[in-house]
Parts: sequence; structure tokens; C-alpha cells
Amino acid sequence: GALESLGAVEAGEAMIRLAWVEALWAAGRRPEARAAASAAHERLAERAARISDPTRRKSFLERVPENARTIAIAQAIGWKS
Repeated sequence: GALESLGAVEAGEAMIRLAWVEALWAAGRRPEARAAASAAHERLAERAARISDPTRRKSFLERVPENARTIAIAQAIGWKS
């Protein structure tokens, strides 16, 4: 909730969202984890869409560890966009 009220964080936002998804999943709170994964994926997609260069966008999504993990987890637990 605190992250949502801020709208965005200068640095570390993807890591915060990823940690929240993983914590919810580990606690057995599956529906909440799926919703958090969907929100994390959506926010990541919004940020990636602002990168006009396709090579840099791909690198942002695939080479930044927390971004790649967010995508993988969102896909694995069945996110819905």
C-alpha cells in the first residue's frame, strides 16, 4: 500500500515489488501474490514502454536481474494483465 501511495520510487521499485510477490507466495497467500505479480509486471511494462530504443528496452527487461525475475515469476504464477 505504501508503494502504491507513492506512485513510483526513484530506485529499487522493481526489487520492492518482487520481494513483496515472493513474500506473499511464500506465506501461501496465492491470490494476493498473483495480484501483486500482475501489478509488478504492469509497472515494469509501463517503465519499459518509455524506453524508445528496442535494444535498450530488451536489455532493461532481460539483463536487469530483478526485472527478468519479475517477468519469470509473473508468468510462472499466472499473472493477469
